[in-house]
Amino acid sequence: MTHPRRATPRNPWTTLREAVRPGRPTRRAARALEDPVELDWPSTVGRGARLMLSGVAVVALVSGTAVAMTHIGSAQKSDAAPAASTAPARTDERPSRSEQRRAASQTPSTAAETATPSASATAKAATPAASATPSASPKGAATAGRWQPKVGETFVVQYTGTIDLGRQAKVYDVDWETTSAAQVRQLKARGVHVVCYLSAGSAENWRSDNAKFPAGVKGQGLDGWPGEQWLDVRQTGTLVPIMAARMDVCKQKGFDAVDPDNTDGWSQQTGFSISKADQVTYQRALADAAHRRGLAIGLKNDVEQLSQMAGIVDFAVNEQCNEYGECGAYTGFLASGKPVYNIEYAGGCPAGRPAGMSSYIAKLELGPGGTIC
Repeated sequence: MTHPRRATPRNPWTTLREAVRPGRPTRRAARALEDPVELDWPSTVGRGARLMLSGVAVVALVSGTAVAMTHIGSAQKSDAAPAASTAPARTDERPSRSEQRRAASQTPSTAAETATPSASATAKAATPAASATPSASPKGAATAGRWQPKVGETFVVQYTGTIDLGRQAKVYDVDWETTSAAQVRQLKARGVHVVCYLSAGSAENWRSDNAKFPAGVKGQGLDGWPGEQWLDVRQTGTLVPIMAARMDVCKQKGFDAVDPDNTDGWSQQTGFSISKADQVTYQRALADAAHRRGLAIGLKNDVEQLSQMAGIVDFAVNEQCNEYGECGAYTGFLASGKPVYNIEYAGGCPAGRPAGMSSYIAKLELGPGGTIC
């Protein structure tokens, strides 16, 4: 395995990094910083990464160490991260993109939201579906009254900076906490559907509800991203009510859907022994919480579990499937009438993407000014 991203050394710059920011670029986007200089760093697939400089992440190499230098107008003191839970090293962790390239060249407010899933529910979640073609909606998840996303609609994703409310797109994906109800109303007044971005698989110490996460559900830090820790998604009785409360905020602001990020902890070094079945059980609980509130919900990346989640979610959000040759995995999902919102960070609009896939070429900081395909 290649050497990991090292944490930023403690210095006067890093004391500023904890300032509250209006969202973050995706963790997968940060890999684009590696490619031009062929850095041999392992990648963290499909993550959302925080913006370090009011819209700009500045990275320097110091004796082989990745140093993120930040300068933010107003700062807040960093909370000390609890020690990560001890767990055996995972043997099924997904290889980093750099490792894959090298190998290739060589060759809701209900009882259901507070109860821990039963053994039968877990067993059911562990059984993969035959294909990525969605089946009927689960019991209790009636589609009446909630937004039904359409294949092929244009979209914009923006987590940082002042939201550009004038983009000619049918769908906006924006931050759950920093986007105001007034901004949502302005978008919806002209027929735009608005998706509520939140991290469902990590605790972020700059969030207003961070204190709700007990130390026992916080695991290892997300490698290279100070202030953020993986969550033990097996503890649904603790986590689902917190996420449901966030969904309540989304609903109150007028959002149409939820985009839960960091939902592939089963394939990462989290500090917990999370299985694929555990991950599916958690995501099913999130979907049920969203649907009970009349909100649609998506699957963020996690292509490996698309077949199991296709009948549960209403759409998918993918990062860089064109760059890494994964877009074909969504063909059946699209054919079933469910949209895929693809975010790329390099090149132009992908010509070879599956029919109906919606693409957006974003800047690394996921601020304003990307290209609508």
